[in-house]
Amino acid sequence: MNTKNNTIIVIIISLLIINISLPRNSNSQSDWNIINHGFDLNRIQFLNDNDGYASGGGIVFKTNNGGAVWKPVYTNFSADYFWYSDFIDVNTGWVTGEYGKIIKTTNGGANWVTQNSGTFNTLINVNFTDQNTGWIAGHNGTILKTTNAGNNWINSNSGTSANLFNSCFLNSNTGWIAGDAGILKTTNSGNTWTLVLNQAWMYSVSFINESTGWAGGRFGKMYKTTDGGESWIPQESTTGATYYSLIFMDQNNGIAAGDYNIIIRTTNGGNNWFQVTSGVQNNFAKFSNISFSETNPENGWISGFNGVILKTVNAGIDWTIKNPGSGDYFWYSDFINQNTGYVHGSNGTIMKTTDGGSSWKYQTSGTGNTLIHSSFIDANTGWIAGHNGVILKTINGGNNWQIQSSGYLDNYFNTVFKNENTGWVVGDAGIFKTTNGGANWNRQLNEQWVYSVSFINENTGWAGVRFGKIFKTTNGGTNWIQKPSGSGATFYSLSFRSEQNGYAVGDYNTIIRTTDGGESWFPSNSGISNPYQKFSCISFDYPTDLIGWISGFDGVILRTMDGGETWVRQEVPINVDYNSIKIISNSVAYAAGGYGVVIKTSNGDATTAINTNTETVKNFILKQNYPNPFNPVTNLEFGISKLGFVSLKIYDVLGKEVAVIVNNNVNPGTYKYNFDGSNLVSGVYFYRLEAGDFTDVKRMVLVK
Repeated sequence: MNTKNNTIIVIIISLLIINISLPRNSNSQSDWNIINHGFDLNRIQFLNDNDGYASGGGIVFKTNNGGAVWKPVYTNFSADYFWYSDFIDVNTGWVTGEYGKIIKTTNGGANWVTQNSGTFNTLINVNFTDQNTGWIAGHNGTILKTTNAGNNWINSNSGTSANLFNSCFLNSNTGWIAGDAGILKTTNSGNTWTLVLNQAWMYSVSFINESTGWAGGRFGKMYKTTDGGESWIPQESTTGATYYSLIFMDQNNGIAAGDYNIIIRTTNGGNNWFQVTSGVQNNFAKFSNISFSETNPENGWISGFNGVILKTVNAGIDWTIKNPGSGDYFWYSDFINQNTGYVHGSNGTIMKTTDGGSSWKYQTSGTGNTLIHSSFIDANTGWIAGHNGVILKTINGGNNWQIQSSGYLDNYFNTVFKNENTGWVVGDAGIFKTTNGGANWNRQLNEQWVYSVSFINENTGWAGVRFGKIFKTTNGGTNWIQKPSGSGATFYSLSFRSEQNGYAVGDYNTIIRTTDGGESWFPSNSGISNPYQKFSCISFDYPTDLIGWISGFDGVILRTMDGGETWVRQEVPINVDYNSIKIISNSVAYAAGGYGVVIKTSNGDATTAINTNTETVKNFILKQNYPNPFNPVTNLEFGISKLGFVSLKIYDVLGKEVAVIVNNNVNPGTYKYNFDGSNLVSGVYFYRLEAGDFTDVKRMVLVK
């Protein structure tokens, strides 16, 4: 018998029961991950094949799985704009940006401290040669140096007022800086700087030793030196791009990247350069930075504006798109299944994924108008409605989009199709219907500012309007009858699960529901304290009718597991306005919004309610899970004897919360939940039930 291990388990159970040192959070955790975003990434750096950082805008991302998932570790994009970051190991790094901003972390981004730069100039580049010694280059000739890890930064006189963009230091003594005036060099730790290349607009510099280096600049300029910069030889780069980043792995192999979707490569020290295909569809894409793994020179990355990320696994010969780079404002995401979906928004942008968001491809919409809402009846056939009367249709999965006309130039906000012929669009000028797939449209309701529409069949539907108006039809829209909503909100989204049960959400923190087909409505508590909260979209999992989601502004996503009786706010990786949310199953959902952000959850709290029994329960009870051990699914069952707030959570052996099963008010009854541990490692876990004064903890074992 292992007394030590048993003692540890007893201690952990005791901690769970008496609630000592456990994290408490009113938000439910659903493992939302960013699968697309549009934040400028001016810097990307990998310490090894798995651990990397990317920074730009007002955000710093981190990955520990080779870039498969990026999680924000710093966000302040309303106030900060970062230009560069440099990490000396997986934990310690510095980030620099506008207004003299310097931030530092020593624990992998978990915490950040601001360091005093002593300047308000924009700081473009930071470069550390060891844990203590580093340099920063920036605008107006700014060069800063530290010898104590940034606790103090000392101005180093550059001798120029030109803007400085990039640096390369081989050791604490010798380094070069590229800028508007050319290339500067120091051989005495920055005590003095000498202009060694008098060429304007040099943006990048790379040296492999104290003698051999290259410099890239505007209008396709490329130079090479073999004497430490005393003399430079022009090279023909074959393009007119500005090379914002340049890296040489050895005396022969180098890569440069810049604007106009340009990547060039050399295998003979720059004597010849040839273009490499990026795979990016936007010919105006701007690449800011190149980085190769410090432990594997075959693996490299390129980052750029609007969030573009490329990866190579063969030293730059081929590149694959990891994030396509869209800075557009997304209004809607429509997924046909777990893998195939579309997002669209400003500037006529449409992107499609067929692998659950791992990769995206742009589609040609044929318009520059904002595209607000879409409706697909299958993987091939769908419609998108938008501003200035735009209606688009595809019958081949978006390979081609045909522009249709309703005869009006007003803005459209919502659309729904029930089959290949019958559908509706709603907007500024009312409600329009087609019975021939969009070839012709007829106006049905002359009501301004119709924002939402929901039909459960070809006859019965509802429309949400400004100032609290809700209309209902039972004859396909020939007649619309206004129903009292009891609210003055603008209803941006409607969702009906049957002819009787439906929801409407809108501004002013409004969620209302009906159980009689919209004849009467009553409010549902969002749990949000902000009275001005705007909810933009609601989506339900129709096979179960229990699990639903609401998206909203300011990073708000709510989830219900009891058919809308209660709502719990979800933790999201980044706080942007989420304009749409689409639930695919009880565990998979997508949301899209501002800054080109698309997020996805694949475990939906990793729980599914599979049975409830509301018969009288005399006592609170938490039953042992079955099966146990399990792989990867097990059933959790408990009984509640009176109405109240119930919490059922799962913890690992260290007491860390790993899943939230229930975190809301629950009616009396017996409840059984299906818990999926696919995302967890094998080991011992504990599930803890809190209901009023009742608390119980049980042990379960996951064996994979």
